[in-house]
Amino acid sequence: MKLKKKIISLLFNLIVPIILVIIMNLSYSILNEYIILGARGLIISIIISELIFWMIFCIIGNTQKSIYIYSFFVFLFILLSSIKTITTGDPITINDFNFIGNISDIGNLVVDFSIIYLLKKCYIFLYIGFFLFFICLLGGQFNLQIKSKKRFCGLIIIFVFFIILLFPTKLLRNKYLEIFFGEKERVDYNSYVRIKQYYVVYGMLAGFYGNYLENKISEPINYNEVELDRLLDGDFQESRKDNIGKPNIICVFSEAFWNLDKLDEIKFDTDPAKAYNNLKKEGITVNMISPTYGGLSENVTFEMITGQNMNFFNNGYIPVMSLYKEKNSDKIPSILNELKDNGYESKIVYGRDYYYCENSMKKMGFDEYINYYENGNISEKKGYFLSDEYLINQIIKELEQKDNNKKIFYMVETIENHMPYKKDKFEKYDICINKTNLSQKENETLLAYAQGIYDASEQLKILYEYIKEYKEPTIIIFMGDHLPYLFYDDGKNVINNLEYFNSDDEFENIYRKYNTEALILSNYNADLSNFPRILSPDLLLISLINKMDVPVSNYFKWLNSTSSILPSFNKYIFQDKDGIIYNKDELSDDMKKILELRDNMQYKILKGIFNK
Repeated sequence: MKLKKKIISLLFNLIVPIILVIIMNLSYSILNEYIILGARGLIISIIISELIFWMIFCIIGNTQKSIYIYSFFVFLFILLSSIKTITTGDPITINDFNFIGNISDIGNLVVDFSIIYLLKKCYIFLYIGFFLFFICLLGGQFNLQIKSKKRFCGLIIIFVFFIILLFPTKLLRNKYLEIFFGEKERVDYNSYVRIKQYYVVYGMLAGFYGNYLENKISEPINYNEVELDRLLDGDFQESRKDNIGKPNIICVFSEAFWNLDKLDEIKFDTDPAKAYNNLKKEGITVNMISPTYGGLSENVTFEMITGQNMNFFNNGYIPVMSLYKEKNSDKIPSILNELKDNGYESKIVYGRDYYYCENSMKKMGFDEYINYYENGNISEKKGYFLSDEYLINQIIKELEQKDNNKKIFYMVETIENHMPYKKDKFEKYDICINKTNLSQKENETLLAYAQGIYDASEQLKILYEYIKEYKEPTIIIFMGDHLPYLFYDDGKNVINNLEYFNSDDEFENIYRKYNTEALILSNYNADLSNFPRILSPDLLLISLINKMDVPVSNYFKWLNSTSSILPSFNKYIFQDKDGIIYNKDELSDDMKKILELRDNMQYKILKGIFNK
């Protein structure tokens, strides 16, 4: 009889981790987005869940207490992932543990964006809590205990399994991705564009683990360091123009800036980007493919400053939170160090830095970092955030106070037009809707976004008018980092209902979600006639410094030389200098070769960081 009870208790406790997997995925489906859990995701989720549960059991020695502890962490995982999904568009990843040191700021973010959502969904969390508590009570009826010696042996075995899962060799990692996550079966432009989609396909636990596996750097298949050294020792043809000179460089990194004139469903009484569109006649416009859509702005910054491309990292990787935690990461080549060697001083200014990346930015080479949100300047806000007007005024003050003998690289990351886009975001609107085929909620969302575009555009005009009268040669680079998530009604995205982003050509739709612009203006006769009109952010500043009258290292000369063949790309889209877009399988041999060399060169740089 005792043996039968033990067998039943063992079976119950084996089933508990599976039930918790079902609760996790069902909860996420209700709270965020429906999970399409296939066999692969289910299998790896169950394996991970079982290992976690029996590891806790081997530590505690009691299944009932283990169920209580594991259930608590499951509830916390569901809660935090739901909060992060509604505030950022993506669920929890391994990188989020880097935020632990800033837990108070995370709390403020949750209050700012999630409190209404959580209140609306509180009954669901009550149901989740009830089911978990019921399982805990049942656990008391099927409690198992284990002696210390067996606990120790079991713990060692489980640790071995965890080590194999968490620290796999390159061969094992590739096998895991192939077997459990179908990496080789993915269509190039149908990859997991967002971490959230990873969760949707594989479930919460498997999604978390799969993203962790892809968040690794490994040696490319055809890596040849001798060839790379030969390339860097090559004789590069100079491409600079005598009258580009050595200007001050002002980079305005405008949050989610995108031109709304492409939309047919909605028209405004005034073009939100009128000032911007007029200024396009004064300078040159560079068509870009951003590495990100809807968020992760600092990945765009990383590309611009280092010349590295996010294509060669796995989905969800955030260098300012991971790569720059490495001891020798300040050795990574950067545009800032090139400029510093030529007498430039550099500063980066944030309206609000959600990535807490002061140390990372200084390792990249910025001499000074300012986060105005942390400095208490939130009284100068417009809408929910610090205004573009305030930040543009800081640029003007910087130029007025600058030492005439110094050149500056000044980069400002605006925040006024950051999500959310709600009707009450602005007290007063300078534009209104004349025509629309959209719902009231969608109109309100787009109007709030359009007001942010209007303000950014008008402030650029003010900055340019000032620069035109400024006595020193100065170049402005104004760019949108990525397209926005236009959320309304608990996570619905207006973009999903706009014809421009939902044409019959799926590949074109992906391109349009990543396509942004950079506008380059100057206050002198800078010859930019030969400047590339198609680039991704990783080559934007590289193209500029290679045309300036400053010495440039062979590394950045070589990167610049690749722009004639493959000027713009991210993980999903590749574009040639004529503007034709391709998926990976359609690339010409020359483009494939450049892509392979870029991958190898990036690994060469990072290998030195990780192996020192």
